[in-house]
Amino acid sequence: MHSKPTVLIAAPNLATCLQLERAFKQSNYHAVTTHHEAELSKQIQHCVQRACVFILHYQYYQNLAQPLRHSQPLLLLVDSASAELIDILPNPTSDFVLSQAAPIEIITRLEILLRRCSQAAPSNLVQPNSPMTASYQALALTGAEHALLELLAQHPNTVLSKEYLCSHGLQRTYTPGERSIDVHISRIRQKLTDALGQTSPIKSVRNRGYIYSPPHEPINKPTHK
Repeated sequence: MHSKPTVLIAAPNLATCLQLERAFKQSNYHAVTTHHEAELSKQIQHCVQRACVFILHYQYYQNLAQPLRHSQPLLLLVDSASAELIDILPNPTSDFVLSQAAPIEIITRLEILLRRCSQAAPSNLVQPNSPMTASYQALALTGAEHALLELLAQHPNTVLSKEYLCSHGLQRTYTPGERSIDVHISRIRQKLTDALGQTSPIKSVRNRGYIYSPPHEPINKPTHK
């Protein structure tokens, strides 16, 4: 019996599928792959009722006749040209990674996503008995959002640059001019505002990055990263 979940991998390129299948099997996952879009629906019907996770090319996901369950962990493979077009991920248990990423990076991102799916909220945001705990648990963060919020919360009252957030939160190199960090932070801020019923504790610092100031705590002079 496999100790890790079954992973269904679907991408247009056969070489990519085989490379990922080999890498996941070496990491003790049971991997099922397909590069034929016509076979994907049948594979999904077989896997969707089981404890499976999905790694799908964004092109395939867009064409799915049957949507995945809301709680099904999903990692989308996107091309660099389309990465910033994903303004709304399918569900709170989804995330995306560049399709050109190395297999080890894709495995790492999936494992981060699975850990995030099993957690209600970053543990260091509030004290265990804080009345805000329930509000944070209702955030329904994606994997990337959880990682960024946790990173900001680990450095309260400190300005973190987009480069730092990208490399330490998303585990990849920041490309000057890209908007992915801004999109993620915008979603997090809206979720925090809705959950807490007050202005988001994450603020934008022009030309420098973002800062997390814990609610009801004074803002000290920030340290730059």
